[in-house]
Amino acid sequence: MKLAYYGVAIPLARLLFWRMGAVAKGVGNIPRSGPVLFAGNHQREGDGLLVLRSIPRRVRTIVKSDNEDPKALYLLNLLADMIILDRNSSDYDAFREARNVLKSGGALCMFPGAHRTFEVIGFHPGVASLARCTDGVRVVPFGITHADHLSVREVIRILFRGPKTEERPTIRFGASFQLPPSHLPSKQQREEDVTIIRRRVLDLLPPTMEGENVLYVVERPEKGS
Repeated sequence: MKLAYYGVAIPLARLLFWRMGAVAKGVGNIPRSGPVLFAGNHQREGDGLLVLRSIPRRVRTIVKSDNEDPKALYLLNLLADMIILDRNSSDYDAFREARNVLKSGGALCMFPGAHRTFEVIGFHPGVASLARCTDGVRVVPFGITHADHLSVREVIRILFRGPKTEERPTIRFGASFQLPPSHLPSKQQREEDVTIIRRRVLDLLPPTMEGENVLYVVERPEKGS
């Protein structure tokens, strides 16, 4: 998968970044080595490519499995070596794989809101568990603006014809940090950790992008319904 990652996924991400005239700020805040967990908002499908291009080291990204085309998921996993997560269940295998990335000193990217929305909603508690899964994990918050139009169809159109709007998608990386030592029962500690991480992301975005602090879950329809 390294060949696909460096030979296809990164060049494609760079091309989209250039065609969009996108901007990455705060890249100097990104540790060049050691376990790093990137956590930020997610507006549309295409902004993940812009994040991939902005991070100056190999990074694996957690993506959700539900309500997606299986062929598209397979292609994403092949190109970008992503970790496919079922957000509506306790996907232990996916979280184990994600933890192993960090335990081996790698970089992991997560969109803990678990939905593509303009406003920042509640964060999945898994982001806190990953931030504490091994010693030395540094969290790098990021905020994305002006990317709410980047659907898959629009990304393809931009690659061939260029953008329709002069607004440049912007990704801001905040200072890296480690969660403070735990001092509460596990559930309360996760809630506090999630609050800290979410606030660091919101600090990088306009106040108008702060949405309701609720984690939305999409229920799958019953088979045969």
